[in-house]
Amino acid sequence: MSHELKIKAKSLAAESQMIRQEELKLKRSAQWNREHQNTVEAEEFNSIRQSLYEHRTWDVRRESRATNIARAYITGKPYHTVEQTTRANAMEMGYMQGRVQKLVKKYGEGASGEEIAAWLAE
Repeated sequence: MSHELKIKAKSLAAESQMIRQEELKLKRSAQWNREHQNTVEAEEFNSIRQSLYEHRTWDVRRESRATNIARAYITGKPYHTVEQTTRANAMEMGYMQGRVQKLVKKYGEGASGEEIAAWLAE
């Protein structure tokens, strides 16, 4: 298994935790500013917090999911052991397949899109 991919998964998990901590700090700052009648600053803190939240829940989460799927593909695990149920739509799975293919090509032995698509369809 690729040790680089394992480190990438751990760093994505740590990034998510750090972002969540910063979100909480910004939430407290916004509350303090609201209590002290600084509504403009409170809105700025909320805007920054929302941006961090969206980055964590969209970008980091998707990259983490693709990394874990790529690790499973490289180690030869069946796809259904990684994700028991998936509610992703076709566009999300298309993105995921492309991202997994790039990660496998970079960190693993490489695979064609058809092989990964067949593995994901199992």
